[in-house]
Amino acid sequence: MKKVWSASIDLGRITAYRIGSSYDGLFDYRTYRLNEIAIRQNPTHPDSLILKQKNQEDWNRICKAAAAADFEKSPVFPNSLWADKMDYPKDDEYVFFANGRIVFNQQCGEIFKQFNLGQSDFAPIHIYDIETGELWKEETFYILDVSEQRRYMLNPQSHSKFKFIRYPSGLEIYSPRYGIRDNYVELSASAQECNVDLWHDPLLLHSYFMSEPLQAALSEADMAHKFGFALCKLI
Repeated sequence: MKKVWSASIDLGRITAYRIGSSYDGLFDYRTYRLNEIAIRQNPTHPDSLILKQKNQEDWNRICKAAAAADFEKSPVFPNSLWADKMDYPKDDEYVFFANGRIVFNQQCGEIFKQFNLGQSDFAPIHIYDIETGELWKEETFYILDVSEQRRYMLNPQSHSKFKFIRYPSGLEIYSPRYGIRDNYVELSASAQECNVDLWHDPLLLHSYFMSEPLQAALSEADMAHKFGFALCKLI
């Protein structure tokens, strides 16, 4: 029987950096951030009021254009990332958050490239320095938005390790009480035949699931710790 793994990709394990995203033709994060700095340096100047208004309009526009529910495909995707010089990811950080998105360093991203991510957005991207406008480093990073959803989680589960929530709308969801360990998540055995290697199950809050080959490749590369893998129980 093939194995299936749950992964914990969250702030409990992964650092979030103040790295902004630019969207080609829609939103220039560097300009937005430099305007913020100028406003803070001289908040009462008439030009600052103009910049503040422009920033608000630009921010409202990109928020509207990029609006999407969690684990649903976003209508727009960043074309570059921008960081302040004091808030760069560490050299050995193979996965981190930037503007709410999952970012892999080049080595980790090259692993994910080898697998079937389906319709999830996954693309190479570079990080630039806000102050200079130049590349922070030559390394290619990879940005990921998971939008593949599959329903393999059994309902009900045979234990009480998850909090079960039923909303008035009829939505039902499980939330881990104290994290996820091996054999906590009970899935249909059909999950081992999933046609993608990475997916979200709507029945488990903030969940990510990975195929055995993808999990094994990350483990072999010594890149398993930050994903918080737990073996799923297939029934």
